[in-house]
Amino acid sequence: MRNFNKITKIICVSSLLTVVSATQFVQAEEWQFTTGLGVYSANEAWKGTDSKQGVAPMLSAKYGDWTIGEDGIVSYSVLSEDDFGLNVGVNYRNDGYDPDKFLSSESSSDAVFTGYKSPEGDITFKIDSYWQFVNLSVEQDISGHSKGLTADLGVEVPIFSLGNDFMVQANANVHWQSSDYANYIYGIAGDQVDNSVGRTAYNVGSVTNYSVGLSAFYQLDKNWNIIASAQYTKLDDAITDSPLIGDDKVTGAFIGATYTF
Repeated sequence: MRNFNKITKIICVSSLLTVVSATQFVQAEEWQFTTGLGVYSANEAWKGTDSKQGVAPMLSAKYGDWTIGEDGIVSYSVLSEDDFGLNVGVNYRNDGYDPDKFLSSESSSDAVFTGYKSPEGDITFKIDSYWQFVNLSVEQDISGHSKGLTADLGVEVPIFSLGNDFMVQANANVHWQSSDYANYIYGIAGDQVDNSVGRTAYNVGSVTNYSVGLSAFYQLDKNWNIIASAQYTKLDDAITDSPLIGDDKVTGAFIGATYTF
């Protein structure tokens, strides 16, 4: 899973599906669908939020070079080789505190969020690439909300396998956010400032988060797969100093099953 800097995301289901699809090198010449269900546990860093558990649905589709719902809204494979690949597409990015967001933040018990207006999500142009074990993902807002840029650089290394049916891999990632994006998510300005509840003015520059994790994939047969992941993310000090943040880390775990047809 590549993008664990997403402070309000649970273990990223789309990237877990990438673990599954990475074992399938044959291009889909007709529609191919993957659906599934999993359970997750996550600890966010927003003030006044507790550990949460829940059920997460999974759904993606492929046709030729086009993919829907796996690692973005829609993406197109410009190049796909065993050692190198490049995809471009459109994604929805919503990392801000929002208790009404599906599979995301729970309501905080801290007064700092009293009267707080959650930032709107971005529609982004996204570029994904990989070279052997190294992957790079870049997203730029095209909706005019945050106007921000994010980039994730990661390494995924297989550490154990039993044939093609079972694999465990470790990952390490660096997650960079531009000042526009970090300030949009974690900054406090204008009518968002309310000193009476501790929501003081705060400006954030560009930030860098770091994460490590493990993921596992087990193929039961040609249709059924079991996937699991656990991740730890250390947040930049400029984020943890925000009046909205109560912890310096984000952790999560996920296990689920998928069916491809």
